[in-house]
Amino acid sequence: DAEYFFGREAEVEAVWGKLPTAQLLGVIGASGSGKSSFLGAGLVPARPEGWAVVRCTPGTAAVDALRRAIYAELQSFPEAIQDLAAGGDSAIVQAFGAWRHERGQALLIVDQFEELFTQNLGEEQRRCAEALGRIALDADVHVLLSMRDDFLMRCHDHESLAPIFSELTPLKPPVGGALRRAVVQPALRCGYRFEDEALADEILAEVEGERGALPLLAFALARLWEKRDRENGLITRQAYRDIGGVGGALAQHAEALMERLGTERHPIVRELFRNLVTAEGTRAARDSDELLSVFRESRKDAGEVLRALIDARLLTSYELPSDDGPGRQRVEVIHESLISHWPRLVGWRTQDADSARLRDELRQAARQWHEHGRIDDRLWTGSLYREYAVWRERYPGGLTELEEAFAGAMDVAATRRRRRRRIAAASALALAVVVAAVFGTLWRRSVLETRRTEASKLLALGQLRLADHPNAALAYAIASLERADNDPARRFAVEALWQGPPALFLQGPNPWSVTWSPDGRWLALGGSQGVEVLERETGAARRISSALERTVGFTSDGRRLVTRADEGAPPMRLNVWALPEGRLERTLGHAEVSGAVLVADRLLTLTFDSPEPIRTRSIPVRTLSLDGTTEQELGLWRPRGWVAWDVDPTGTFLFSLQGGRLIQQRLDDLSAPGRLVGTHEGEVEVWVWPWRDRAVTGDSTGEVRIWDVPSARLERTLRSPADAGNIALDPQGRFLATAGRGAGLPLLFDLTAPRVAQPAPLLADVDDLLQMRFSPDGSWLATVHNGNVILWNMAGRLSMVLGSHESIPPPVAFTPDGDLLSSSNDGVLRRWPLSPVSVDVVRELWSGPREYLAIFAMDPAGRFVVVSWGSPNQIIVVPLDDSPATSHRLKFPEGVNFDVLGASLDPGARFLALAASTFGYPELNGVRILDLSTGEERVLDTHPEGPDRCEEPGSSNWGYAEAVWLRDGRLVSDGDAGLRIWDLATGSSRLLRPCRKLQPSTGLVLLATPDSGTVLRLDMAIQVGETSSLSAFDLASGDEREILSHGNRLVSLDLDPTGTILVTGDRNGVIRVGPLTGEEPHLLFGHTGPVWVAVSPDGRWIASSDSDGTARLWPMPDLTKPPLHTLPHDELLAKLKSLTNLRAVPDETSGTGWRLEVGPFPGWATVPEWNP
Repeated sequence: DAEYFFGREAEVEAVWGKLPTAQLLGVIGASGSGKSSFLGAGLVPARPEGWAVVRCTPGTAAVDALRRAIYAELQSFPEAIQDLAAGGDSAIVQAFGAWRHERGQALLIVDQFEELFTQNLGEEQRRCAEALGRIALDADVHVLLSMRDDFLMRCHDHESLAPIFSELTPLKPPVGGALRRAVVQPALRCGYRFEDEALADEILAEVEGERGALPLLAFALARLWEKRDRENGLITRQAYRDIGGVGGALAQHAEALMERLGTERHPIVRELFRNLVTAEGTRAARDSDELLSVFRESRKDAGEVLRALIDARLLTSYELPSDDGPGRQRVEVIHESLISHWPRLVGWRTQDADSARLRDELRQAARQWHEHGRIDDRLWTGSLYREYAVWRERYPGGLTELEEAFAGAMDVAATRRRRRRRIAAASALALAVVVAAVFGTLWRRSVLETRRTEASKLLALGQLRLADHPNAALAYAIASLERADNDPARRFAVEALWQGPPALFLQGPNPWSVTWSPDGRWLALGGSQGVEVLERETGAARRISSALERTVGFTSDGRRLVTRADEGAPPMRLNVWALPEGRLERTLGHAEVSGAVLVADRLLTLTFDSPEPIRTRSIPVRTLSLDGTTEQELGLWRPRGWVAWDVDPTGTFLFSLQGGRLIQQRLDDLSAPGRLVGTHEGEVEVWVWPWRDRAVTGDSTGEVRIWDVPSARLERTLRSPADAGNIALDPQGRFLATAGRGAGLPLLFDLTAPRVAQPAPLLADVDDLLQMRFSPDGSWLATVHNGNVILWNMAGRLSMVLGSHESIPPPVAFTPDGDLLSSSNDGVLRRWPLSPVSVDVVRELWSGPREYLAIFAMDPAGRFVVVSWGSPNQIIVVPLDDSPATSHRLKFPEGVNFDVLGASLDPGARFLALAASTFGYPELNGVRILDLSTGEERVLDTHPEGPDRCEEPGSSNWGYAEAVWLRDGRLVSDGDAGLRIWDLATGSSRLLRPCRKLQPSTGLVLLATPDSGTVLRLDMAIQVGETSSLSAFDLASGDEREILSHGNRLVSLDLDPTGTILVTGDRNGVIRVGPLTGEEPHLLFGHTGPVWVAVSPDGRWIASSDSDGTARLWPMPDLTKPPLHTLPHDELLAKLKSLTNLRAVPDETSGTGWRLEVGPFPGWATVPEWNP
């Protein structure tokens, strides 16, 4: 059905992208999310060349299911078949190993993996789990387990399945456009269409948001297909009404069958479903003979009912091959959606709920007893037998012949046991002594296994929080590493840190406000339960009041704190507290409603209590000394249409927004006309503190304007994606944070970053934001939420998003003066100014019709850039000074389609070496030298003969080669003719290294070090299933070494200006930065797909671009320090714990078994830094 399968293309590519590097992978989803269809019609048909796939389900004998699955693949291995038939579980692993060795890459898919837990006993579960682990590790077969998401945690019971928690792919039902394609495209493929577009929309709307609705939709569409209008090629609205819509189609169909069967046969239907549905609501496949053996006196009628259910597609029947004779006929429910969406069956299951669990256990135990020769050791005894006896008296249904035999054997054994009870007691005592002797050894091993399992589970929980709460993800990574040191958790901790700044969390008196002392020693929190003052060195908190109170400010020496104790109603009451004693010195205020700020160690109050309209009234402005002895009337402030105000840190000027105008007035001369600084219309707020010569206005649309006050000039405009009615200013001038008025997460602008950079969101699981304040030294940003305060670490490293839209696909390149150039899918070359002081906007340097444009080479002198545009490729030389571009079209014969896959510019910026690949004309593949000054072109012969070649003559890669110019002017090529150095005067070359086989995708990149001593070769992992290789060839010695530390999924690379630092990007979005000598690299996380990289001319920055259109800028890691994820275990844990005090702790009442809690607050004297 692959040709009719639509809507899952992205998920198919994602899973195949993971499989080459994951030995054990999990695909999880809700019942009805389409997992089996995804595997059978999507994933398997899309397997890359060279991959073999085996697919099975556990059924009631999970280990035998693996044996049967591989048996069919071993027809050319008679010895392996004999070993498989005669051997145990190890023979299954060996058989998979032989298959893997023969086929190359191999994948075992175990679908409906939840059957392992619902239809198999504990011993069978253990054997199967261990076999799967050994198949993945010992046989080197990739294993994919597909299961319902509510059974995922059952995998924690088996250590061999633990790796699945670090390689999970959640599969949600398709929605939106993907679901529409899945519905509409198969019909179109068959020449049919929906009668009108609204009909398709109505069908999709009926299942929108419904869990497990996909199979219901599939059933309804199948019924619609049966009733299609064949004459006109239509899916009609009348047919949709006739089947009862999506919701009614299944139930209507099932009830119609029940009516045809007659009420006298309804008990047979019920008994059949009792045996085909587990207590947990999953399907249970049964042999038809075993199923019908329940009906000893009505077997004929039961057989007819069974066939009717199969014919009606409520049940499905298939033959299970047998190794030693005719196959067995198996029966199961068509889909779990029938179990949950047929009201009659739901009612039956509700009535049988109390007895269904034991019936499942009895069925599994009876099968195990039979498979082991019906020995007494497999019979239920003790409390299990007593529970069975009580159940049997009440159970209304029947048992199969095997189950009856098992029950009878239990009764006989129970009689014998009563005679041997005394002996059994003595044996039990002896066994206890033996167990005690070996317990010490087993206990230690069990503890280690348990800790590894817990570590994997914690890692999976952390991955769920990465996108919305990176500090929570970091807490889970810490907990995982505490249980067991493991590489996935080490790397995940680094990934969490790149998602946003680490933070310390603390809880105060239901805080509403926060204030730092000028020396940074104290942090005061005010709220509905009073005021707490925290100390910098230890983080110790002291409650100085217990009633509602807000913080106003500290005096300049940090020895006094002023708080406001009224609730906005007169009289205004201000408390002055002495520190460190926490003693209330005095209470100040006056009778009117006033606003109060503390500036220059005096209180400035503006009294709004007046009968005049609030925006036009005259407002008395006073100063009040903190000892209460002096009150000075500064005058009346007569604003017109004011909406916001603030005072500068010196207490000299009052700034206000009046009718969209930003006005500056002297507080000692309020009667004088104000000075216009600028304009800002709309719902606007103003901030001046703690800056002196700059003011900031922010509005509800997210626009923020920074004003240079002395010159009354708009200095800069920032764009926030949300309301900017709440702003905090960094006293050091580096950062500016915005948030909505009482809602939303903070957004952080780095004012030293390029102006094109987007703000970074500060992500946490918190409610409304009430206030933000930077610490005096700018190292921390305190944000106040309902019940929580977060101190965000501003000293950490952040990547910057420069853009995120379709116009910035890879690759990107730096200009010699440090700007960034981006290619595009729309035929536009853009220049991004990266200087923080540059006022330039993103400029279009060149544009053509909407076709793909790629950057090839940059003139070292910064005069021009060479790009490739269109198909077939045109070579465009674009000057960076805005002068006209020149175009070159390569001289291929008419009708030859070709592609230019790479280019290199000589040191003099005159000659361009191009790697050309043709479609169907491999004799024309090779390196072409283009003279950019004259347009002349010459071809280098890269088609070797005899043993020098790696590609067959006539194959697509025959003669293909990439070329790179060395800084000393020599030209080197690599490809089908091997690594060669060229004498361009004669057109001859000298072989440096024999050829190496090219990837099918021809993804080859060459890069030379600045000293012309080493050539790097990257065979990229372009296509799904390809693995990359990276090597360095020393031109002087002829030695070549593989660089393995950067992984095998690479698609791009670059060097820093010194040629000693290697930067790579891979298919999974990971950037690695390390010494060219191959030591363990630093890790940069932030992209999700194939990523291309470039290093700035000064070596301080790394630019990257993703296939999703996202461009980022990263600070170059400090390579004098070891990568964070490689630190010794204790040192790594200490570092991570210093970055956040959020902790993951066990909680038996939680659905996950874990919860997050805030640990001790360490204070803020030390600002922990981290280096990736």
